[in-house]
Amino acid sequence: WTAFLNLCFSPRGRGLHPLDVWSWVPRRIWGSESHQGPGLSQLVTPRLALSTQISRTQLDGHAELAAIDRAALGPCRNPDVLRGLGEACGLVSAQAPTIPQSRTGACCTPRRKQLAFVLYNDQPPKSRESDSSSRGHTKGVLLLDQEGGFWLIHSVPNFPPHASSAAYSWPPGAQKYGQTLICVSFPLTQFLDISKQLTYTYPLVYDHRLEGDFAQKFPYLEEVVKGHHVRQGPWNSSVTLTSKKGATFQSFAKFGNFGDDLYSGWLAEALGSTLQVQFWQRSSGILPSNCSGAQHVFDVTQTAFPGPAGPAFNATEDHSKWCVTPKGPWACVGDMNRNQREEHRGGGTLCAQMLWKAFKPLVKAWEPCENKSRAFSLGSPAGHIRAKVQGPMWT
Repeated sequence: WTAFLNLCFSPRGRGLHPLDVWSWVPRRIWGSESHQGPGLSQLVTPRLALSTQISRTQLDGHAELAAIDRAALGPCRNPDVLRGLGEACGLVSAQAPTIPQSRTGACCTPRRKQLAFVLYNDQPPKSRESDSSSRGHTKGVLLLDQEGGFWLIHSVPNFPPHASSAAYSWPPGAQKYGQTLICVSFPLTQFLDISKQLTYTYPLVYDHRLEGDFAQKFPYLEEVVKGHHVRQGPWNSSVTLTSKKGATFQSFAKFGNFGDDLYSGWLAEALGSTLQVQFWQRSSGILPSNCSGAQHVFDVTQTAFPGPAGPAFNATEDHSKWCVTPKGPWACVGDMNRNQREEHRGGGTLCAQMLWKAFKPLVKAWEPCENKSRAFSLGSPAGHIRAKVQGPMWT
């Protein structure tokens, strides 16, 4: 089938399961059938380019790329969260029929009544903003109830739609190029740190709802909704977050006053490792690979699924934003590119060691500091040499 693939990572044996979180993702979400009940962990969805075709046999043969362990194919969704999210955003009526149980075994729990959500995107759908360049280059969704919620970080412009639209839609411009979405559920207390991180990334909030006492419980979130940001240095912040299932993530966030590249100016040193960074390269002022520090930062020029039949993509076909440490153990998914303008904009990334096994094999070629593309193995494609190209006005 044509690969509108969204891969749900489910590391067994580490307390992780496909989520009781639903993120706005097109077509199917593939996941593990080992899910035995509600309770989230994480969803990571690398979205392949529209033109890619990949067989089910091919995907099964390289399942280690799509999951920390070998994930079975099947829908990854939780009916209760589909309903809760839909109601929160006006997409589903409270009187709507019960959503059928998925074959992942996810079971329905009582519908949650008091919800809060925040939708933010530097390129929001149907925006009245004439210029969002002063805001952070950051895209995501927060959804909370009185027990916890999820944080969705993604790379998709004009997405998701406003709550008032009362309908789901996937932006037409996002069908051609690769995207990443990572969605993690956290206990309620973790949103104190998450909302503070957003005061550094300075997101453009285009829709929100803070019901009941959410504004009092999360004063930083209320500040973010009002368009406020951190007022004094340090201009970057790193916090450790623990998901509902006990998985550990490291969040890195910077404000525009940080004045440097997220990856070469901070992340490589913080993780203590060289980085290979995948980002959108159809923009001006692209930063070249950087070998000036103890830890080097290389621009990925080509990604691919391993094997002779695995599809390959140039960086100019891929709007996703992620990085890996070549020798382990980290992988990060975020919303920032490597270009001059974004040195002076807010943004961040979410890192976890459990993601490394999934993302590491995807890097096929990168640009070394001597400005040549280097492939991982002799005889494989040399990779894309960066050139000026015409493309959508995305960032």
